[in-house]
Amino acid sequence: MYVHGMTSSRLEAGSGGTAAITYGFRIVAPDRPGAGGSDWCPEHSLESWPGQALALMDRLGIERFAVMGCSAGAPHALALAAAAPQRVTSAVLLNMAGDSRDPAFGAVSPLLRLALRLIAFPPVRRRYLARVMRDPAGAITARGGPSWLGDAIAEGMRQGPAAASRDMEIVRHGGWPASPRRLLQPLHLFQGVDDPLIGYAHRLAADLPGARLTTIPGGHLDGWTADVWKAVADILLAQERPQADGQ
Repeated sequence: MYVHGMTSSRLEAGSGGTAAITYGFRIVAPDRPGAGGSDWCPEHSLESWPGQALALMDRLGIERFAVMGCSAGAPHALALAAAAPQRVTSAVLLNMAGDSRDPAFGAVSPLLRLALRLIAFPPVRRRYLARVMRDPAGAITARGGPSWLGDAIAEGMRQGPAAASRDMEIVRHGGWPASPRRLLQPLHLFQGVDDPLIGYAHRLAADLPGARLTTIPGGHLDGWTADVWKAVADILLAQERPQADGQ
């Protein structure tokens, strides 16, 4: 299961389409409540998300699966892994975002810390999201992101800004859903060396024995590369190999 980032949608997972075909894995990429084609749910939270995700996988007849979350999708991916260790085989976090109360927030540049604190105020947040909705492609190219991400964001916000606003609340104040020490599955972290949020990945890797952090080129919007998707395929294949050897 692929869990998209803030303001985005299921279309984000299309970046892994070639890898899925090449290496033979399936990507299930739901829109979170209020994003893309999913109904809005006022009660959406990190606590409610695992039940929604598992209900979808039940409907698809998928018992065991890995989860991958990007940016604001990372807390959701970790929440799902922590809630369902018997079903989620591993977790991959790509350019994760984290809680502003986390000690790693102190490593963020002062200018970005100020921007993130300002955007917590509803009037500032509404203006920012309205600007993104007016020109999704421009919002992405201004930050040096891939052009296709503009389409994913346009889809993610076509119902309005509610889903993105809730994501901001979750990332800023929601915290991680469980102590990292409670995570039973393998955790793989991929974070851009130029990502200003890289401190979160370092902190989580240090707190969780066995977690593996791989730094990758680029910043926060540069993670959807063929090399990263190949690494994800290798993780999935490594999971399957012990099962096949035991048959």
